[in-house]
Amino acid sequence: MSDQAQNQTPANNPKSNGRRKWPWLLGGLAIIFAVTISCSDDQQAATNNNGSDTTAQNEQPQQQAPPEQEQAEAGIGQPVRDGKFEFTVEGIERASSVGDDAVMTEEAQGEFAILTVTVENIGNEAQPLSDADQYVYDASGRQYSTDSMAALSIMGNDVLFNPINPGNSVTGKLVFDVPPGTELTSAELHDSAFSNGVTVSLE
Repeated sequence: MSDQAQNQTPANNPKSNGRRKWPWLLGGLAIIFAVTISCSDDQQAATNNNGSDTTAQNEQPQQQAPPEQEQAEAGIGQPVRDGKFEFTVEGIERASSVGDDAVMTEEAQGEFAILTVTVENIGNEAQPLSDADQYVYDASGRQYSTDSMAALSIMGNDVLFNPINPGNSVTGKLVFDVPPGTELTSAELHDSAFSNGVTVSLE
């Protein structure tokens, strides 16, 4: 072997220099790739935030609809409807007893509050009115039921216990036995035991 070959060092070997450069090149590419990914993520996050802000700005608060006004409560002389019947309370009176002395008389435990009511059948078939489904209320919210025997003792009042044909109307009396001096504020009238009922002010 010549002296020139023996004196050649690895540093002057081209193949050795090439092998040393590859790790640096790969490391540099890895750093560039990582920086590119990081910048892309930051840009995407900024875009999403801007989109959320724009959406929030575009969303206008919805105005709530004003609450529906409650229907005014009907009073004496004003017709109201429940189911197949239209009711009109004509008036209210008081008595300590009702009936015909010669036939049948009913004495009140307190006093009778007597509602004169006109009932029209607005349905398509006959239906009787049951006085047991009608109520009155006092100023304290107490509920009073009818006295059917007292109602039947009033001459001609049986119209409320007979079927009312469609289109027909009858006038009768609903009788309630209440404590003397009771202030009745409203009546609750039903076409049957299963209806919602309708309220009439008695004040």
